[in-house]
Amino acid sequence: MNLEPYVANGTLEFNIKGAKGGEVFELSFGGKRTDGKGDIDIVSFRTDTQFEITKEWQHISIPLKDVMNLSGEADLRSFRQLIFKEVDNGVTERPVEVWINDVRIITSDDETSQNPVKVNQVGYHLNADKYALISGFAHKFTTPVGTIFRVKDTKDKVIYTGKLSLICDDDSVVSGDRILKADFSDIKVPGTYFLEVEGVGKSQKFTIGDNIYKPLLEDITKYYYLQRGNEIIEEKYVGKLFARGEGLPQDRSVPLNSQRESSKRYDVSGGWYDAGDYGKYTNAGATAVTELLWAYEMFPNQFRDKKDFIPESGNGVSDLLDEIRWELDFLIKMQDKDTGGVYSHVWAQNYDGTPDIALTMDRYIQDKNGTMTNVKPTTHTADVVAALAHGYTVFKNIDKEYAEKLLKAAKFGYQYLEKNSNLIISMPNEPYYDGNDTDNRLWAAAELYRATGEKKYDEYFLNNYRNFEESFEAEKNGHGWGNMEKVAFYAYLSSKNPASEVKEWFKEKFTSWSDDVFEKTVNNPWKTVLGENDYVWGSNSVIGTTLMDP
Repeated sequence: MNLEPYVANGTLEFNIKGAKGGEVFELSFGGKRTDGKGDIDIVSFRTDTQFEITKEWQHISIPLKDVMNLSGEADLRSFRQLIFKEVDNGVTERPVEVWINDVRIITSDDETSQNPVKVNQVGYHLNADKYALISGFAHKFTTPVGTIFRVKDTKDKVIYTGKLSLICDDDSVVSGDRILKADFSDIKVPGTYFLEVEGVGKSQKFTIGDNIYKPLLEDITKYYYLQRGNEIIEEKYVGKLFARGEGLPQDRSVPLNSQRESSKRYDVSGGWYDAGDYGKYTNAGATAVTELLWAYEMFPNQFRDKKDFIPESGNGVSDLLDEIRWELDFLIKMQDKDTGGVYSHVWAQNYDGTPDIALTMDRYIQDKNGTMTNVKPTTHTADVVAALAHGYTVFKNIDKEYAEKLLKAAKFGYQYLEKNSNLIISMPNEPYYDGNDTDNRLWAAAELYRATGEKKYDEYFLNNYRNFEESFEAEKNGHGWGNMEKVAFYAYLSSKNPASEVKEWFKEKFTSWSDDVFEKTVNNPWKTVLGENDYVWGSNSVIGTTLMDP
């Protein structure tokens, strides 16, 4: 969260009470350093941030400008934590019971806002609906319905004129905006344009055309190459700005976390770094792999073997499949060769700072959960089994030898799941923790049934699929690394011989759910599937997967 706009006139407000009363607490904000080298307290512990707790609710209000660390070391744009700490009272590790609610940062200043004329900067397809949303905070945006807008080309020539219509007077759920609409769907001429609204302003430039999504698709596909671990990212493929060295060479020889003093090392090079840090997580990677494999299966002509797109280009195989293979190879490296179980991730704990520091950090394979060691979570193992089996299904007609390698590893991983029928979890306070493996196991069985047609995988699916009825309730979003049951159904129903009872059950549940998704999207003033509580880290993923599933 960016605290900069709130420092001058903002306050931190909350209510608090204690079970005993009399405890003295102080607070701190945790965030990033301006030099990118790790974390720092944005607020230092100071006497004027202390407050005594009573047994009754009390309201605390602390002006930010009185307590903020304004030395320049702390990046006020990256507030991450609000930390409450009992003041040292001479008692070591004394348990304290407190209640806190209604934590807010408020200010008398207006919230910062963006350009009121909002267009789709990716562009508009020639034959699709085309409109812009013109909005501002409901209490001050007074532009009347019927205001004239004009669409102009790059030479400032008016191409289209229209009038604003009302979407809503107050979007109280998401934005607090009053929203108007400028519809220019009648434009059928390809070109680059901008929108001008009388008394409001101009939009960014946008494109109308037949092939507007091609650059976006290429950028998305190229992103995975940019995220490769232990690979020199060459200027030839990405340009000078994004070219870099191989990443973290440590990954070619890392220990298990429980054996960091041992000489035994593992090669877990390759794979993709996570979106927000240098970790490589097997369940997130497996999820990404299966989404890309589905994209290839459904639209193979969109993912050809290009020239000089990535280093493997020109080998006669789709560049997307080449990229998927980079992650599949890593997932196999994360599989324990003795048991078939899969470790959760490789990383340097919680580090997401600058690359120069990352190069100096000790990395390891996480195999611990508390005092337990050599932990291979059933959640992550099942996800990797599913991704490997899906990989076999796609690669069997492209590279039979490689496909058989994937299937062998997938079956080995499933044997681990059969021998460990109880849930085994990864470290709960680390990224991509998943506390339920039932959806993962269903997905693994579905993909292996699709790959092999073997009875035991079919039986597992038939014995368990009805447990996921609540996944199709109206408020549920699409799949994600923590809930892969919908993908399990897609895989099972894509097999050669899916049971008719599954088809009928799924059709009823899925039709109801997808109708709810479309209704929610249509009724949202911003035409997004996100609900009130969906604006979280990675919320664009929620949009993508929810609209991908129907």
